[in-house]
Amino acid sequence: MENQIHKSFKIASYLIFAAILIDLIVGVIHSRENANFDISIGIETSLMFMTLGYFAFIGKHWVKWVVLFVTVLSTIPLLVMPDQSMTVPFALQLFSGFLKITSILLLFLVPKQKP
Repeated sequence: MENQIHKSFKIASYLIFAAILIDLIVGVIHSRENANFDISIGIETSLMFMTLGYFAFIGKHWVKWVVLFVTVLSTIPLLVMPDQSMTVPFALQLFSGFLKITSILLLFLVPKQKP
């Protein structure tokens, strides 16, 4: 019989996919407001997170460490941004970070698989 994938993996992958959509929306908003903004970096990052979401969807246990590492790296720029007012793109980025952190918590709550 096939291994059953824990439902936390599925929920975490959906949260990651929702965060990707929010990140893409933020990228479009930034590209319209700032002519120097390069949206290709946002698309590449979204593709990377989509790949990680896929691995979470199929139940790979190692993905929680990679998602944790990448989320921490992608959240650092939010912390060092100079005096950001609560604009729509900034609020959306915070919500995207919240979704990613929630997905990490769900992935770490999954019990260890038995060999």
